[in-house]
Amino acid sequence: MSSALPPTLFFSFLGLLFVLFVAGAARAQAGEAEHVLRSGRVGEAEIIGYLRSEDGITVKYTFLPKGHEEVLVCEKLVRGRVKQFPPGSRVPVRYLASYPSISVLLPYGRRQNPN
Repeated sequence: MSSALPPTLFFSFLGLLFVLFVAGAARAQAGEAEHVLRSGRVGEAEIIGYLRSEDGITVKYTFLPKGHEEVLVCEKLVRGRVKQFPPGSRVPVRYLASYPSISVLLPYGRRQNPN
C-alpha cells in the first residue's frame, strides 16, 4: 500500500501553490507602491523614453534623490493605459529615502511596479 499522492492530485496541488505565490507577490508589490506613495520623498524625474511589450509599457526616467550625488536611472513597468510624456518632460516622483531606486512616478501611481 503506497501513501504517495496520485500524479494528477500532486500536479493540481503544485498549480495551486504557484497561483497563490503569484497572487501574493502581486499584492506585495501593490502594498509597496502604496507605502512609497504615502511616505516617500517627493522629487522631480526626467522622462527618457518608453518601451512597449506584451506585459505593458516600460518607462525609463532619471532623477537625483535629495542628499545624493549620483543621478539614478530607473526603468519601471506600468500596466494599463499610459499617458506618454515626451522625452525630456519633468514629472513628480516619490521614492524611499533609504532606497531611492524604489520609486513611483506620480502620474502612474498604483499601476506601476515600484521596484
